[in-house]
Amino acid sequence: MINPRVSFIIPTFRRPDFLKEAIDSVLNQDEKNLEIVVIDDDPVNNSVTSKIIESYNSDKIVYIQNRKNLGPGYSRQAGLSASKSAFVVFMDDDDFYVDTSFVSRALSILENQQENIAFVAFNAYDYNQRTGEKTKGRGFIETRHISKEYYIKHFMLDVPKPKSTFTAVFNKKKLYKSGISEVKMLNDTVIYLRALISGDAVLNATYIGCYRVHQRNITKTVSADFIVRNLNEKVLIAKKLSMSGLKRQIWLYNQSKSTILYFMSNSDKYNELPEIQRWIGSQNFITRILLVLRVKVAETQKLSSEHRGG
Repeated sequence: MINPRVSFIIPTFRRPDFLKEAIDSVLNQDEKNLEIVVIDDDPVNNSVTSKIIESYNSDKIVYIQNRKNLGPGYSRQAGLSASKSAFVVFMDDDDFYVDTSFVSRALSILENQQENIAFVAFNAYDYNQRTGEKTKGRGFIETRHISKEYYIKHFMLDVPKPKSTFTAVFNKKKLYKSGISEVKMLNDTVIYLRALISGDAVLNATYIGCYRVHQRNITKTVSADFIVRNLNEKVLIAKKLSMSGLKRQIWLYNQSKSTILYFMSNSDKYNELPEIQRWIGSQNFITRILLVLRVKVAETQKLSSEHRGG
């Protein structure tokens, strides 16, 4: 594939069945001028994954094998560097699409308004792997164009973050303009915030795919080190915002709070919380005090919940 219109970047690690379903759902899109960049993060047992790629016998699929296990954040950066198109989608190997036209609809917006649009995002279902049930979580209630200034200010507060990143098509030029190449570990929050530094967003209320909920979700194994790297990236983004000092600190508090509470609520590595608390202790006075108080409240609530459960 010489000149694809869009590139799907898919890091994968030992989930061949999920990966095949993800690839199939991409190839079922009505937009056929696309490429799929698969980054295999298993340097040892890669034979099953490589055979899946070979079975397609397609020049649309680019296969990259990491020489050592890097994790999905670093693998996304490798996939971004290898992609050939002007627009990209960051997809996890356990996601899949149920709408076959969302890419073509997003591209029609991006190609006509690419001077000011950084990404077009849609809604996604939560898909329960065990029961097969699809449910709608907090999503966009209407289709609208939203300015970068408003979205960054209200990100994950009044305006929800899109479900993962497989629901969005990004303008790669805008991503690079935002300095995304200096970010080593790309996760969904970082990608969206970086994109919004350079351009507006179009949010579409259509449900186009499924975020798979299962026992091997990355959410459950996320480490404190990963969270601290994410928090440090938010500090860098805060410095780029055109806000007063106080408003910038309040923004950083709100964004850091959401990241830390996410870890406390979801990760199986709660014993690593002291590493995050050390990060909190290194922040400016306002951010530090507010986060210390909020973490204490969250810990009290967690202990109370565990006591009732016991």
